[in-house]
Amino acid sequence: MLSCRRPSGRPYAARFFPLLPLLLLLLLLATAAGPVSAGSGELYSPVDGVTLLDFRQLRAAVFDPGRQRHWLLQVYHAYCGHCIAYSGAFKKLASKLWPWRYTLRIGVINVAKQSNARAMRHFGLSGVPSLLYVAPNCSWASGFSAALPRDTSELPERLLDLMEPFVPQLRPLQLGETADCDFILEEPRPGVLSRGLILEALYIRSLRWRASADSAPAVRLSRVAADGSSAPAGSASDAASLRRLIGLKQPTRPTPTGDTAPSSPMAPRPPTQADLKSALIRALVSDVALAGPGRPRVWRAARDVARLAAPLLPAAGRLAAAMPESLPAALAGEASAAVWQHLLAESGFPEKPPDNWVACAGSRPYFRGYPCGLWQLFHSLTALRLKTGDAVAQPVAPVMRAFIVNCFSCSRCGRNFARESVDLPAEPMPARQELLWLWRLHNRVNRRLAGRPSEDPQHPKVQFPPAALCPRCGDSEDAVVEFLTRWYSATD
Repeated sequence: MLSCRRPSGRPYAARFFPLLPLLLLLLLLATAAGPVSAGSGELYSPVDGVTLLDFRQLRAAVFDPGRQRHWLLQVYHAYCGHCIAYSGAFKKLASKLWPWRYTLRIGVINVAKQSNARAMRHFGLSGVPSLLYVAPNCSWASGFSAALPRDTSELPERLLDLMEPFVPQLRPLQLGETADCDFILEEPRPGVLSRGLILEALYIRSLRWRASADSAPAVRLSRVAADGSSAPAGSASDAASLRRLIGLKQPTRPTPTGDTAPSSPMAPRPPTQADLKSALIRALVSDVALAGPGRPRVWRAARDVARLAAPLLPAAGRLAAAMPESLPAALAGEASAAVWQHLLAESGFPEKPPDNWVACAGSRPYFRGYPCGLWQLFHSLTALRLKTGDAVAQPVAPVMRAFIVNCFSCSRCGRNFARESVDLPAEPMPARQELLWLWRLHNRVNRRLAGRPSEDPQHPKVQFPPAALCPRCGDSEDAVVEFLTRWYSATD
């Protein structure tokens, strides 16, 4: 029988007994207000054939001890570009697996919502999107049964293999073996079509399957009589035809939601102080918590961002001053998260990050928003450094790179950024050079992402600035520096 994976780490009380009173106090301080939804835009809706889950209901919905259902869970972040790109394929998968819904449920949990961030720590996840299979024998304490590949073409077969130990009808009949059933389907291994129909008809028709020796794509169907004898009942190579032969109704599948966002482009707007602060707060309140503040690289990256952004947000300066150079090695998981939440609260940060955007507003809640705000934040910091002077302001690019690689909630985006920024010099750049380096990097990223599903049709990823905003920028680097310094000096 398939075993379940326990959430990573030993019980904290056993590991850190001397720190237990402090940790309990911090946990109480961090959770006293209860879980709160951040109101981030969802990539999915029930019409996509999925169940929208909240961490608070996850235990009762998925890990109910009396359940017989299996679960496929996707943990995602609504602002993650890769999650947005993946959502189309996942909706098609959910529609394809809809006929299995009496045995397999598909759930999604959006960790962009602050109340759901604990799902990452509970399941021991380090990136999104993550796909998890939860078998009926898994408990809340034991976690999930298997982490699954993201390739949706492989998932139906993989899920059938995982469910087979719990659903005896999915086991193939041996040659010459008889069965008390209505129909026997013969199909070459892995028998995805036959086994899928068995799940679909589990409570309506008694079906079994046998692996055929030939490689013919068609599934041969035999009707089984009361005395155990069987007779050919036709063949077909698609599920709809087989349903007609068996006498099953065609399932009414949900129609996946499409992107109906307006496609008329809008003119770019300069960043606002409100957007910069929203991005900074979300970076520290949400992303650092998801990445795990107990990890030394995450802690250092968070501390450096707080120090760098102190001129924009006094709370960031207070946070940086309160942060030690490193956390004790014993603090990890929920313990480090509690310490982090306590430091944020003491420094004046809100419990949940704001999710209202001005210049970074997208045509849909999951477009632009936080990633746009984060870009604008670091561009603005390079402009501020140039105006302040190299001798006063610290370099921006190394801090930005460390944060995105180690803390950004879209782990694949972080890996892409690491590759894109590999040309970052080891020695700090002068402020002017740094301003231009980040500008060129952002344009390279825009060129790569243009036309991808994560692109907002109202805000296409074009080379910036367009000639309409800066006619001289195509010919003069000085004009580019002058324009960027003015554009990224945000005022509300």
